[in-house]
Amino acid sequence: EIYTLSLHDALPICNYTDDYIFDVKQYDHKRMGVAGFMTEFGAMLGTQDGIDSLHYLLGKADHSIQSWAYWQYKTYEDITTASSSGAESFYVNGTLDYNKVRALSRTYARATAGVPTVQFFDPVTAVFQLGYDIVSGLASDITEIYINTDYYYPNGYSLSLTEGLSVVQSPDPSLIWISNGNATNQIGRAHV
Repeated sequence: EIYTLSLHDALPICNYTDDYIFDVKQYDHKRMGVAGFMTEFGAMLGTQDGIDSLHYLLGKADHSIQSWAYWQYKTYEDITTASSSGAESFYVNGTLDYNKVRALSRTYARATAGVPTVQFFDPVTAVFQLGYDIVSGLASDITEIYINTDYYYPNGYSLSLTEGLSVVQSPDPSLIWISNGNATNQIGRAHV
């Protein structure tokens, strides 16, 4: 009898492998005193298993406050980077893979007026939490949070901030600007 392993069956193995590689790289960053940037992951199908894999890996990146960029494969007959049909963010017919793009368009802090200590986004509820140690004397006291209202927050969002932080009007509706302004605490927290 031949047993075929589906992606769903392989998810725990994939997550274990991702955990191992991710943790080794985090250790290397700390050991060498350098920043990291997670790249060259992707080519996942827009199936529920593919989306679950993205959520898992991007959740690990959030937990470590790790920058990342998704690798958008194209099928140009290049054997080193070709992917199967459906592994990109657009289907072969040119339509957008809504679920995959939604999974990749997460709420996150683009700039922080301090040292980030917590970044968490729940892709199911769209709850976002940011914590940072406030640093005074920076060129800007603005923390900038990106939100995608095309994929999340269809009825708007509520924002709670540490006392003393305040919202500053952003010219871009996809950005929330928060000023450290009158913060008396050394820790800033934002919850969307």
